[in-house]
Amino acid sequence: MDPAALTRLRVHTLADIEAFERVPLEQRALPHSTYAMIRQTALADPGQAALYYFADADTYDVSVCITYEQLLGRIHQTANLLQHLGIGPHDVISLLLPNIPQAHFLLLGGQASGIVNPVNFFLEPRQIADILRAAGTKVLAALGPHPGFSIWEKVASIRREVPSLQAVLQVGDFSDEDGSVVNFDRAIERYPTNALLSERRITSDESATLFHTGGTTGMPKLARHTHGNEVYNAWAQGVTMDVVPQEVRLSGLPLFHVNGAIANGLMPFSRGATVVLPTAAGYRNRAVVRNIWKIVEHYHVNMISAVPTLLSSLLQVPIDGRDISSLAIMRCGTAPVPKQLHTAFEAYTGATIIEGYGLTEATSISAVNPRYGEKRVGSIGLRLPYQLMKAVQLTSTGAYGRDCASNEVGSIVVKGPNVFPGYVDEQHNKKLWIQEGWLDTGDVGFQDTDGYFWLIGRTKDLIIRGGNNIEPKMIEEALYAHPAVELAAAVGKPDAYAGELPIAYVTLKQGMTVSVEELKTYAAGMISERAAIPKDIIIMEQMPLTDVGKIVKTVLRRDAVKRVHEEALQFLRDQAMVAVAVTGNDASEILSTITITGVRPEQCPAIRERVEKALGAFTVNYRLVFPEVADR
Repeated sequence: MDPAALTRLRVHTLADIEAFERVPLEQRALPHSTYAMIRQTALADPGQAALYYFADADTYDVSVCITYEQLLGRIHQTANLLQHLGIGPHDVISLLLPNIPQAHFLLLGGQASGIVNPVNFFLEPRQIADILRAAGTKVLAALGPHPGFSIWEKVASIRREVPSLQAVLQVGDFSDEDGSVVNFDRAIERYPTNALLSERRITSDESATLFHTGGTTGMPKLARHTHGNEVYNAWAQGVTMDVVPQEVRLSGLPLFHVNGAIANGLMPFSRGATVVLPTAAGYRNRAVVRNIWKIVEHYHVNMISAVPTLLSSLLQVPIDGRDISSLAIMRCGTAPVPKQLHTAFEAYTGATIIEGYGLTEATSISAVNPRYGEKRVGSIGLRLPYQLMKAVQLTSTGAYGRDCASNEVGSIVVKGPNVFPGYVDEQHNKKLWIQEGWLDTGDVGFQDTDGYFWLIGRTKDLIIRGGNNIEPKMIEEALYAHPAVELAAAVGKPDAYAGELPIAYVTLKQGMTVSVEELKTYAAGMISERAAIPKDIIIMEQMPLTDVGKIVKTVLRRDAVKRVHEEALQFLRDQAMVAVAVTGNDASEILSTITITGVRPEQCPAIRERVEKALGAFTVNYRLVFPEVADR
């Protein structure tokens, strides 16, 4: 392997990154394509395990092992099959696949032959069809009939709604449905494993993938990644995190998101590391969570890629004497980790939580706390080498005004080889770049004097459900369509398992009446993504508004937290008086203060323990107060 591809960077401070950048990126001799990157690794250590996959979390020790030699062979076979089906450099293959080895074969093999479009299979059929039409899908690869998944049923309902679609690949050990369906697992066996029959020479500026992002109403937003984008980002992540060959990473995050595909696919593969896929459902499989420490012990897992809600769930799983000493890092993103959760998890497991930040439009990761240096709780860390990042002040029209000073809040922007060339539909590219090459991430935050970045808000107010991004707009648009609704706003409410669940607030038009159940039924019929259907709808007399009539969602978020905490503490009502007050706004962390009165001092320890058990699973900071006891 080219030594430059395995350059190690022991980052302690921003100065280490700046010193590393004294060598121009061009001299790092990065591969020109994702295919070349994987081939380089496979030829260096063909016998090393690239993937482990087990189908049943209760029999986690019964797994399939795929070496790097076999992975490269499957990539060759997949690319050769796709070429036979008519896929060329400008053609699109879409994937509707869970976390199984074939998803990696098709993701990487598809990039070696054409352009890959990973699609969220949890979407409703009509939205999947919209994405495929927008992508111009020529070949669709999808999981066949499988317990717990309705993917194949969705394929059957939409395949004739995509005019560009010429072939369907059924993944898994199933019988062909008809002559127009090709069984992927059997078909690839007819193709050679040792080379690309196309003899294609891919350049770094060619398109590799189309990731859909944003909301799921209206025209889909397809973010185009080049091979250069993905190669650089995988390399920069691996260098910054100092990922070494044979390091073992557990990932149950879906491959239709950039985190699963790049940070937990291409990146570890580019470093000769091993990825463990815990069942097709990943972390959505409760048995995976229940057996997590057994899995860590068996596979000697060094790092788990997770979201904050998974940390909460894992704290409830007894270690029971399992040897988890191999676990060094919990890599966390999508949302800040509350300080209480951060401290409790590190004390419980001995692993170090490393928080980072990324977005689809910048390929995957843009910033991360240093593996060896100081990790600042709540910070997204330091920027990647060769990628610039700063906070800026924008004008009233959204144009660049000036750079922010240290600790001054502004819009976070990034520039570098990971920044995508734009969305497929040009209308989505308006106001994306505030200066030449500088991408507006849509997030608000600041950079401190030591170079660490901090986020304090999301301008798009995304609801993060189990690592999936739900745009409130789709919920609000559905509710606004109801004839009785005057105003509607959707926010995330805390959930012990999913992190956030959508909750909607509405006000009604004067003289109109409608029940909550009617609104829920109406919303369910209007919203294409089931995960976005609000779990609760609150009918309000008056919506909180700013002076210019903008809905104040911070007030709604605080109300949602208050409702969840009050419900969780109902068990105390027969022995004490409980009051929940939630404070905080877009510029600070939300804090829930629980005040308990009417108790004796000797009752306090037991009550505190019960409260911690009831609220510990939620990723919301809280404070417990016993004012009467404190006054004595």
